[in-house]
Amino acid sequence: MVDIIVNDESYFDIGRQYGHIGARIDDIIEQYIDILDGICSKGIVSGNIHDNLMAYRDKVAELNGCMSTAMELAKRICHDYVKSIDVADDNLY
Repeated sequence: MVDIIVNDESYFDIGRQYGHIGARIDDIIEQYIDILDGICSKGIVSGNIHDNLMAYRDKVAELNGCMSTAMELAKRICHDYVKSIDVADDNLY
């Protein structure tokens, strides 16, 4: 039988990185929405292109918060994996 070695800290570190990545992507999406708002309020203030950009902006806004939620789930999975290993090995290590 082969021993499985799980480096707990690696999984916790990966989980933290997922959290940071999700927050960063959401920040970028917010900046993108601000750019689209600026284009529609200062650059293209009316017409079909304006209307289509606003519709696109609304769809992009629906993504806001999705990545941090998904990455928090990935982070929780990493942490839960370590907890499951600890329970399975009866905290021998």
